[in-house]
Amino acid sequence: MSILKCILFFMCFSLGIHAQTTSLNQNKTSSIKHYKVIEGRQNATFKLNNKQTIDVSISVPKIQPHQKIPLIIALHWAGGTNAYIDYSECLAFPALEFLNGIIIAPSDDGLHWITAENESKLLQLIKSVKKHWPIDDTKIIITGYSNGGIASWAYAEKYPEVFCATIPIAGSYTASKIEIPTYVIHGKNDELFNAYRTQNILSQSINKGSNITLNLIEQSHYEGCSYVKALQDIAKLMQTEVLD
Repeated sequence: MSILKCILFFMCFSLGIHAQTTSLNQNKTSSIKHYKVIEGRQNATFKLNNKQTIDVSISVPKIQPHQKIPLIIALHWAGGTNAYIDYSECLAFPALEFLNGIIIAPSDDGLHWITAENESKLLQLIKSVKKHWPIDDTKIIITGYSNGGIASWAYAEKYPEVFCATIPIAGSYTASKIEIPTYVIHGKNDELFNAYRTQNILSQSINKGSNITLNLIEQSHYEGCSYVKALQDIAKLMQTEVLD
């Protein structure tokens, strides 16, 4: 991504274009091991093994005894300290709760998702959740919007052994080969990441052997909360092809 696009990216998101009101409970600090996994939506702050912490929004379905369920890691767009809450409440949760998996939307702590610190936090988070919660570790999905979409592509490329599929949305990508099924959503009217250029990059990635499904929709880049139906539709396809 060019320097100009990076500047525009963070300026536009800092204006609160995606801001929503939220109604989740206040964060409660806990270790992942001792966190009570109960049905519903909650905010929490988790202690990680390196003594760092990570703020998250969580959606938990009803879980039957001895049941193992999918894990969805959902990475928010750029924004203020509550971006992860706004994103989860208006896009990730309403679009993906039908998958009956645990959805975790962590905070990037005001940084870009692709940093050494956030990469370390994400890997620790996933490792600990797999160990202590009822997760089917063959069904871990990573998704994200814009800032999070870029990262969901990058981490899927880097850690195909961790994830079974990825759903990047409204991001900027590289013409690299992705080893896992990839479901991309992009707006034809995206002002930040040109749709034609995105299609060209995805075609190059497909030519290298990637399995990519692209859903082009009419929306602007700055209408993240309006991507619910598109995300739900492509997640249904992913469920059929990957989870079932």
